Amino acid sequence: MIQMIPVEHNIQVYQGEYITLTIGCDSVTNAEDVFACLRRYSWDDEIISRFVITNSEQPLLEGEKSKLNLTLDTNSIDSGTYYWDMFAWAGNRPIKCLVKGKIIIKQGISNRGK
Repeated sequence: MIQMIPVEHNIQVYQGEYITLTIGCDSVTNAEDVFACLRRYSWDDEIISRFVITNSEQPLLEGEKSKLNLTLDTNSIDSGTYYWDMFAWAGNRPIKCLVKGKIIIKQGISNRGK
């Protein structure tokens, strides 16, 4: 049995920026069948924020059966290091971690007002 390891994707942004990802899937995947969120620590129960996930209308690349768009607004999230992942779900049960990583939100200088 081959066990696939989730893709690791680390991100660094300034507070207030949007994180937008387009993820190609090798099977037909509906946005309602996945969940992605941000937590301060991987073992935390508290969800800091949830990604908005939609099915993408972008053309598929070779090997892709579908694409998903993930968006996260960092405006109300404090600067710091966070952990995120995206799981495929079947009903009310997570079945596979597809993507995981760290998000570092930095404090900017000019983004706090003019």
